Amino acid sequence: MAREKTPTTIKLKEETKKRLDGLKEYDRETYDEVINKILNIINITIRNPPAGARIFSNIKRRKLGKEKIRERLLARQQTQQDLEKETGNLT
Repeated sequence: MAREKTPTTIKLKEETKKRLDGLKEYDRETYDEVINKILNIINITIRNPPAGARIFSNIKRRKLGKEKIRERLLARQQTQQDLEKETGNLT
């Protein structure tokens, strides 16, 4: 009989949690997904160190790209709100 995959609780230091958060590629990525991703990258790195380094580099690059996009969207929203306030004051 197959064992049911039930979640478990583990205790992490706040620093460890922040480090895991830094490896998330998207907001809703679970810690289980992040940890499994790390374990898979370790297995790749054991066989081919440059490939493992490239994977981590790509994760970091994608994350930085998403942050820049998020910043641009927030700036556009702020500009739109400012324009709406100005036009509202003119009428």
